[in-house]
Amino acid sequence: MDLRVKRTRMNIREAFIVLAQKKKMKRITIKELSAEAMINKATFYLHYHDLEDLVSEIEDTTIKDIVESFGKVDSFFHNVDFFIQRFVDAMQRNREILLIFYENDRTAVIQTKLVNSLRYKIIDENPHITFTKEMYIVLSFFLRAALDLGLYEEFGDYDAVFNAISNTIQVVTMHYREKLIL
Repeated sequence: MDLRVKRTRMNIREAFIVLAQKKKMKRITIKELSAEAMINKATFYLHYHDLEDLVSEIEDTTIKDIVESFGKVDSFFHNVDFFIQRFVDAMQRNREILLIFYENDRTAVIQTKLVNSLRYKIIDENPHITFTKEMYIVLSFFLRAALDLGLYEEFGDYDAVFNAISNTIQVVTMHYREKLIL
């Protein structure tokens, strides 16, 4: 991708984040987004079909960053503490944008994209595994819980939250380790 295109898209994304921190995403107009990004509306439309297209790209980029941070996903089954620590680091790195999505009724979208992305990564890296509905439910349960508990500070102690999740995942994944022979 051309450097100018990358820079323009980055400016648009950054302008969107600035505006989304001030107001609901639904209230952001292309006109004000373009002004914040210091481009004209036509330039915005050269890069994105509409605001939803931009939001979807930001979601996908955020999810990709989180999932790539896991490295090999076998750690979910073999080294849960390592997996959780990588997840925590990725969430903290993306906290600002994740909170924007959560505060703008995009929670289910973000969670579903994360669960599916990680599920596909597990399947790609482990073609010998039959990824069952039960496994999908367990993975979904843990990732959604970790996102929710990690983003909201109701417990005030991230270490305690993630230690509890890690301990629970270790118990549950022991069952799957025996079944999967990873």
